[in-house]
Amino acid sequence: MDLSLKLQELRKKSQLSQEELAEKLDVSRQSISKWEARQVSPEIKKIILLSEIFNVSTDYLLKDGPEDAEWVPNAKAEKARSNKKILIISIILGFALIASIFAISRLAMQNQKLSTEIVVPTVNVSSEPEKTTPEQYEELGKYYFDFSRANRFDYVPYFTENNAPTESPDYLFWAFAINLDNWGDDKGVMSKGYVEEMIAKHFKVTGISHLSMRKSWNYDGEKYTAMPQGIRELPIYILKEYSTRMQNGIQVYEVILDNCGLANGMIPNEEDIENIKSNITNDMSNELILKQREKITYSQSFDGPVFLSHVIVGKEE
Repeated sequence: MDLSLKLQELRKKSQLSQEELAEKLDVSRQSISKWEARQVSPEIKKIILLSEIFNVSTDYLLKDGPEDAEWVPNAKAEKARSNKKILIISIILGFALIASIFAISRLAMQNQKLSTEIVVPTVNVSSEPEKTTPEQYEELGKYYFDFSRANRFDYVPYFTENNAPTESPDYLFWAFAINLDNWGDDKGVMSKGYVEEMIAKHFKVTGISHLSMRKSWNYDGEKYTAMPQGIRELPIYILKEYSTRMQNGIQVYEVILDNCGLANGMIPNEEDIENIKSNITNDMSNELILKQREKITYSQSFDGPVFLSHVIVGKEE
């Protein structure tokens, strides 16, 4: 069981809501949600606090092991040993990072003279669909079902690799929908700084041109204000293919997903969503209709996915 599932299980056993756990950790509810959705991982200090709140060892949280937390030793000595290990590892990693930065800096200085003469090609390692067991594929399907909803794949702009849009209207609905639950009294208003920050974190593009979006968003030079309209329901994406590759030393994920809707044309309720997710690997052709098939390529950062491309590979006939 990975960390995200352990956090969900421990929080529910402790009868804590995401808001209550967030208050104990002095973080936002959004952070708890992202931890449990496996979008980002909590920092070491929060791991230690989580071990104290749930009365389990840090080893249990960080390592794969029995799914029942009752096996974990609860003695203070065990916690102290675990925390000491983490501290030692952190110090070692810190020194290693400093040494690496120093070595890289020296290498960069040595190679600077050659930079105008030598062009280092981008190394792309071709990817193939991962070989997974039916159980693993089912877990992947459920993961991407939640991941695509949390990261609003339906509003991610379409673009090929290295060709992300450079005008703000392509990103406005995505930037708004990604934090839909956190707008409070400012619902319908986004600052220029917020839009730039979200684009910089999740797309490889610089020099965004800020513009109004016809019939959707007005831009006054400082903020975007939405015109009266609705926003789409959370999408339904069904995983069809999954592969990974290393590209310039970075793990890149490539997924092909079916963007679907209910065959009866209705808006899915919570029961519908749970039924779809529970039967993610079964043939649901009688319940779902394909809108279009999409391929999304991304890498993962501490802030969540960094989208590298998003293209349509097929539509309903």
